[in-house]
Amino acid sequence: PPPPPPFQTYFAKGRDHVLGGVDHVAFLAALLFGVAGLRSLLAAVTAFTLSHSITLALGAFDIVRFPQAWVEPGIAFSISGALWWHLYRGPAQAHAWRLAFLFGFLHGSSFATQLQGLQEDQVTIKLLGFNLGVELGQILFVVPVVLAARAAARLLGPERIAAGRQSAGLLLGGLALVLFGRALDSYSHCTEDLPGLGFLPEAFAALPGTLLLAIVLAIWARRRMDPQERPLAPQVGGSLALAALYLTGTWLGS
Repeated sequence: PPPPPPFQTYFAKGRDHVLGGVDHVAFLAALLFGVAGLRSLLAAVTAFTLSHSITLALGAFDIVRFPQAWVEPGIAFSISGALWWHLYRGPAQAHAWRLAFLFGFLHGSSFATQLQGLQEDQVTIKLLGFNLGVELGQILFVVPVVLAARAAARLLGPERIAAGRQSAGLLLGGLALVLFGRALDSYSHCTEDLPGLGFLPEAFAALPGTLLLAIVLAIWARRRMDPQERPLAPQVGGSLALAALYLTGTWLGS
């Protein structure tokens, strides 16, 4: 059978790149912690779409090249940055569209790597297909999560909702720490280059970056409280503990 048209091929690539990329999905989840309603959700999604479309186009047309050694750790950091800021401010005061717009430039730079090296007569149609596929991937993730959250809000009381939000934040925070550690090690090889870390098994390659980001977050959070007047520093510690358990489980499983 003949190959599918370029638009269809790159539409599927854009959709799958979002839904198959843990870092992009995790960032969308972190944005939802700063969303208070439909209006703020639309503002955050629009801002993210606008900024990532700009850097995606710049990269696809080879106008600007973005070093992946900075982009990928930056994307991993964006998850923690968005999550903890939104937990600190709360949905009513977070203004999620601001961080969505800021970090969208980084995510668009990552998307652009899928389109580099194309022939000039192919770029426009493939860029359009890929970008629309990215938007569909976002919708396919965000809409079910939002609908599930609204259903839970109707069935559960405010205390259970607050506890569930805190637990989800701990899990996402732990994942974000591991993703940052892995991204940092992939481009810096810190477990190989830094003295005294060569003994670490491969499963713990993310540990130096994970600890580094956790320390930065703990310093930032040490005197900050969430809108329910709970200190944020212990929550950061809980995310670090989950990240450590995950890395240990990966090591034992290997």
